[in-house]
Amino acid sequence: MALPGTYTVRLVADGQTYTAPITVVRDPRNGASMAAMNAQHTLLMNLDAGMNATWDGAQQANALRAAAEAAAANGSAAVKSAAATFIAQIDSVAGGGTGGRGGPGGGFRRGGAAPLPTFTAVNGGLVRQLEAEDNADMAPTVATLAGWDASCKEIASTVARWSAVTGADLQAFNAVLSQNGARPIPAPTQHLNAPGC
Repeated sequence: MALPGTYTVRLVADGQTYTAPITVVRDPRNGASMAAMNAQHTLLMNLDAGMNATWDGAQQANALRAAAEAAAANGSAAVKSAAATFIAQIDSVAGGGTGGRGGPGGGFRRGGAAPLPTFTAVNGGLVRQLEAEDNADMAPTVATLAGWDASCKEIASTVARWSAVTGADLQAFNAVLSQNGARPIPAPTQHLNAPGC
């Protein structure tokens, strides 16, 4: 949501650019201070950035999984085995389904410890936080900010684990592909822009 203020709206159509000023006014029923609304806006933008990072990560994972599956479909037994291992590594970070933290989207640690965050699970948690925060104009509570802080750390952890998958794990899989006369899979070119915590 936009804060009260004056903005420029820009429309580009058929090679033409049209601009017009627009003023967003405060809801007269809203008694929140500008400082409170600025704090809420900052939180909402952080949640949005986190959702974008986890969505982009999930899309990269889907593309990399599809490439590994295609390589396995036409590959030797060694390629099929390496692909199964690599796809499991992808899925441990990407997640699946719509579970929240610890739900179906979680990647579980060895020994039954708490599940590791995944792109799918963290994204679902961020959506819930955004929906809860978007329903009122007020400064974020201490609990809300603590929830964002926890989610932000989960994003950073998941992005770091994804870097390992697209780095060392992909290199290991590509080495097997090369040894078996198959073309290596390129790493994702888009950098995930995780918000700062």
